[in-house]
This record gives sequence, C-alpha cells and structure tokens, in this order.
Amino acid sequence: VFPRAYGVSVNFTLGNCMESEGIVPLNSSIFNAKMANHTIDIYFFTMSPPSRAALLLMRALGLKHNIKIVNVLAGEQMNPEFIKVSINPLHTIPVINDGGFILHAIMKYLVDQYAKDDSLFPRDPKKSAIVIQRLFFVSGYLFPRFVAYHDKLNETFSMMDNYVQGQTWFAGNHRIPSEWRHLLLV
Repeated sequence: VFPRAYGVSVNFTLGNCMESEGIVPLNSSIFNAKMANHTIDIYFFTMSPPSRAALLLMRALGLKHNIKIVNVLAGEQMNPEFIKVSINPLHTIPVINDGGFILHAIMKYLVDQYAKDDSLFPRDPKKSAIVIQRLFFVSGYLFPRFVAYHDKLNETFSMMDNYVQGQTWFAGNHRIPSEWRHLLLV
C-alpha cells in the first residue's frame, strides 16, 4: 500500500515481480559450483535498495536462497516473530540466516564466504579499502541525500493527491500508461 501516493490505497503483493527459486549466476568466473546445494534465507523488502543489492550479490554468486518478505511499510520488522528470527536489535532489513549464522552486514560476508576468488572484494588491503569506501559512500552519503529530499517529495505527493481527488486514477476513473510510471517511481 502506498499511503500518500495518489491519496488512495493500492494493494499489491510484495515480491510478485521476483522469481524466488533457482540459481541465477551472473558471472561464471565468480560462481562457486560447490555451493549449488546450499540455501540461505534472506529477510527482504522489495523496495529496499540494500535488500535488492544483497539479493543481486547472492544471485551473482549463484547461491540458492529463500526470500522471506518483511513488509516494513506495515511495520513487520517490529513483530516479535521477525525480532526472534533476525536477532537484529536495529529491526532493519535485509538480514540473512546462513545455517544459523544471522547477519545484517551481508555483502562482505557473502563474498568472503562463498566467492570463488577475490575479484568482487579484493584481499589486498588498499584495493579492499577502496571497495569499503565505495560501500560507505552509498550508505553514508548517497542515501542520506535521498532522505534530505523528503519534504520536497511530500509536497509532490500532495500535488499528486490533488490530481486524484474524487477519482480512482491519476487522470480519471480509468488507468493510463503514466499510472505504471508513477507507481514504479513512487
């Protein structure tokens, strides 16, 4: 459900656009074939960039995975069931459970544990530091910049709410192509 966008509630099933079975190695040079029978649970939210990044890495490494959707819009990360399985005091996603090892800091662990070589995360300290620096750039600089535009986005959502006042869709009572663009963007 998008609580502000369009001023109406749109119900959808999270994860309905994702295949959740099989191995999808993106690069055979990093795929470790001996891990083909190993399965990792990932607690995942579809609209979360860190969740999608962790899933992309799992697929690049060819790791079998069980996707467990945690709807943060509904506050499911605060449910006692999630807290019990995730052992994550931050109540954040993604979280993996790799044979009982539960972790929120996923990317480096997966590469260190399962990559065929160090091409994704070099062992050389200087090269490794650059990779870590780029990872922190996303979480410490890029993402906060998105958050800084929160007020401007709320103003834009209010404008969108005005467009749909008294009607079901953005341009009346029937869908138009821009509905999908708006929905995917918001």
